[in-house]
Amino acid sequence: MEECISMRSRSSPARKFRTKKILLNWRGSNVLRLQENPMTRESPETADTERRLAAIMFTDIVGYTMMTQADEEHAFELLKRHNLMLRPFFPKFNGREIKSIGDSFLVQFNNALDATKCGIEIQRQLHEYNLTCENDWKIKLRIGVHLGDVIESKGDVFGDTVNIASRIEPLSAPGGICISEQVFDQVSNKLSYEFKKIEQRELKNVKMTIPVYMIVLPWETEIRATPSSESESTQSSHRIAVLPFVNMSPNEEDEYFSDGTTEEIISTISKIRGIEVISRTSIMKYKKTAKSLRDIANELAVGFILEGSVRKAGDKIRVTVQMINAVSDSHVWSEKYDRKLDDIFEIQSDIAEAVAGMTKLHLLEKDKEQIAKGATRNSEAHSAYLLGMHLINRGAKDEQLEGIEILKRSISLDPTFAEAYAALSVCYSYMAGQYISNDEGFTLARKYAQKAVQLHDASSEAHVSLGLVALQYDWEWEKARKELARAIQLNPSNSNAHIWYGFYLGMMGRAAEGVVELEKAEELDPLSDVVKLNVGSLLYFAGRYDEAIAKLDEAVKLQQQNEMAHLVMGWSYLAKSMCQEAISKMIEGVRVSETTNVLGGLGNAYAVSGRTKEAHEVLEKIERQGDKAFSPLTNRAIIYVGLGEFDTALKLLEEAAKQRESWLALTFNSKIYDLIRRSPRFIRIGEQIGLPH
Repeated sequence: MEECISMRSRSSPARKFRTKKILLNWRGSNVLRLQENPMTRESPETADTERRLAAIMFTDIVGYTMMTQADEEHAFELLKRHNLMLRPFFPKFNGREIKSIGDSFLVQFNNALDATKCGIEIQRQLHEYNLTCENDWKIKLRIGVHLGDVIESKGDVFGDTVNIASRIEPLSAPGGICISEQVFDQVSNKLSYEFKKIEQRELKNVKMTIPVYMIVLPWETEIRATPSSESESTQSSHRIAVLPFVNMSPNEEDEYFSDGTTEEIISTISKIRGIEVISRTSIMKYKKTAKSLRDIANELAVGFILEGSVRKAGDKIRVTVQMINAVSDSHVWSEKYDRKLDDIFEIQSDIAEAVAGMTKLHLLEKDKEQIAKGATRNSEAHSAYLLGMHLINRGAKDEQLEGIEILKRSISLDPTFAEAYAALSVCYSYMAGQYISNDEGFTLARKYAQKAVQLHDASSEAHVSLGLVALQYDWEWEKARKELARAIQLNPSNSNAHIWYGFYLGMMGRAAEGVVELEKAEELDPLSDVVKLNVGSLLYFAGRYDEAIAKLDEAVKLQQQNEMAHLVMGWSYLAKSMCQEAISKMIEGVRVSETTNVLGGLGNAYAVSGRTKEAHEVLEKIERQGDKAFSPLTNRAIIYVGLGEFDTALKLLEEAAKQRESWLALTFNSKIYDLIRRSPRFIRIGEQIGLPH
């Protein structure tokens, strides 16, 4: 059901430590010199210097010095992440990076408007990023912008303008932008933002008076209203694993009920602010395991483990549960519930409140309300929902189709059961183009997701599904971004939301940021071969082929039957011009499953390596599969690209765009299209889809 399509640097710790020490020493010396006002020390103007009007932006990470004192290794990794995220913005707004000074950037622009727009877009992106990551990975930036004369010499810039920009920057709030009056005069009537003049302050080493304005960013009100205050900054380290509840029912077939209860408790606890809950996929690896709780806790990097059992008999239910502190290996709480079957939701709420208390968190009233919403009080509808999800999670086509029918029965028993609608929506999103047509699958997915949101707007899964439809079928990129960001905001432990938000970023040409998002999904679901496949896939799209191969190898070790991991590993070898290794990996994928995705990759590898006969044989096999295959036009096209038959390839891709084959949009930035990437027809396809070229 999770057939969606990148990882930190693997350089040695010693090397990273040495590099970081050099960087910190350099940063320290530059800060010292900055306090001495070196930027006003204008060297004699010679033939290679030029005086001109320019806008200067200065940026700085809030609290970075304190981070280095607390944990230098983590601070250095955060700095690398910060640099990767910011650098693409400068050329986008015609900016030139002059230098990076430790955790600060000095950037020159031709005009004040470009500099200000760049600062706003950087803060917008960091705001969205901070909504979806742990507190210790959040990046808060201050930005200052000033306009004036600068002296350019040998790629560097000097003068009071540079110094003033560096003095304005500390006046901004974390996540904010301050601009001088010179900049304000240029941009205030060209931007639809509110500007507030801040209290006049003396700028160090600046003799003249410089009025300064703060730009009121539209999301700043949201930040102040969000209860993620400083008091919560340590709460993100709370990670909990809910192990599969044991089925103690007289009927072995009731195991679906215990598995479903486990999944619902995971979902319920994930609504507690400040707690990270390991996803179901990784948890189910420990079903009937002989491993000790300490070993499990170490493997999942969690501080607490919740385990228990479920006994269902008639309309009665008994749930026993206990919580273990994984660090001290001690029981911190246990409870036994003997209730009627339709009281299962009160049991889940009680467990969530107990978990919040044991982890010293507070369950807000509105969180309690959200836990209660979206569920059903109809025990028959609830049992049908759990059985349907049990079948769908097993993954076989027949079981998924049967599970869908059972979910439909669930909503017929309770037409207000929001989570059942959301589950149906997700099912149809993943089945589109595989077991049913794209049109049918995504149309139904949209219908059920909209109904789920209408009934319960706080359903994270419903927003994921709406985001999937927008991303893979409607190609409405801004809607996809909003829906996926909303899903993460509602449930930061939703690994699927992080996966697809990462892919959205990758498709927008921001693969480095997408990799960061997918790493978050991997933290939440560390034993999922599907998550590792997705991390490896985006590493491939980011051009980090060796890292991609290593991550995809991890996916295959977890699940040999992951044909998509073999495919993307093959693509990565192909990008490294290792054709034989690429073909071998793709043949392994075909042995697992002859989907047209894997066949297309194999045919392309045959073609570019000169094995045209085998490439044509693969083409014939795809054509025989016909309309029942997943994205057949796109996969035939990439073989023709490898064969050098570009006109045929482009005709197929143009038709694939008309039919909205999701595989075309997902793979648009792949190297497999490099031979036709400059073609005006290919560029028009990208414009039709709405993707950056």
